[in-house]
Amino acid sequence: MATIATALFPLELRSPEWGRRLSTLIVDASSLPLVGLALLRYIAYTEKTSGLGPGSSDQGGPPSSVDPPKGGSKARLNPFKFQFSIGKSAYAGFVGLVLLAIWQVLLWVTALDGIDSQGLQATVRVQGQSKAMEQRLARASDAEIEQAWLNLQANTAPSLGDPIPSPEAKRKQVSSNLKTEERLAFKNADDTANRQKFALTRDTLRIILLAIIYAWAFYGIAKL
Repeated sequence: MATIATALFPLELRSPEWGRRLSTLIVDASSLPLVGLALLRYIAYTEKTSGLGPGSSDQGGPPSSVDPPKGGSKARLNPFKFQFSIGKSAYAGFVGLVLLAIWQVLLWVTALDGIDSQGLQATVRVQGQSKAMEQRLARASDAEIEQAWLNLQANTAPSLGDPIPSPEAKRKQVSSNLKTEERLAFKNADDTANRQKFALTRDTLRIILLAIIYAWAFYGIAKL
C-alpha cells in the first residue's frame, strides 16, 4: 500500500505512463488483500460451523476470570456481520479491478495517439532535413560535391576497375545516397513506433488479464 500511495504523487492524471505504472502496482499487489480476505472468510466459516463467533471463548473450557465487556453478548462481534463485512470488502475489490481493466482501454487509446503523434513529428523532421539537404545539394559547387562524393566512397568498398565519374554523375550519386538515407530514416521511425505499440499493447493486455483474474477471485469470495 505504501508503494501504491507513493506512486500516486505527483498526480499526472493525463499521463498514460503514470496511469499504466499505477495500474501495474495495483494488480501486482492485489494478491495480498485477496489472500487476506480468503483467510478471513475461512476463519468466519469455521467459527460459524463450530457455533462460535469471533471473540467468543471456548465453551468447553474453564470459565474466564475476565469480566465480560459492558453490554454482555451484544458487545461481541456478530459472526454474520463479520462475514457481511468480508463480502463487502471483496465486492469492493471486484468492482475496483473491473474499473481498472476498463481504464486500461482508455489509457491504451491515449498512449497510441501519443505514439502516432511522435511518429508523425519524426517523419516531418526527416522530411525537413531531407529537403534542406536537397536544396543545399542543388546550390553546392563542384568542389563541395567532390568532397561529398569522396566521403561517400570512403564508406563503400573500393572498385579499382571503375572509371572516375564525371562531376554530374558524382552529383547524382550523392543525391541518390541522400534519398537512401531518407528512406532508412523513415523505416527507423516506423520500426520505433511499431516496437512502442507492441510493448504498450503487451503491457496493457497483461494488466487487463491480471485485473480480470483477480476480480473474478474477489467476486468468488464475495459470493461465498
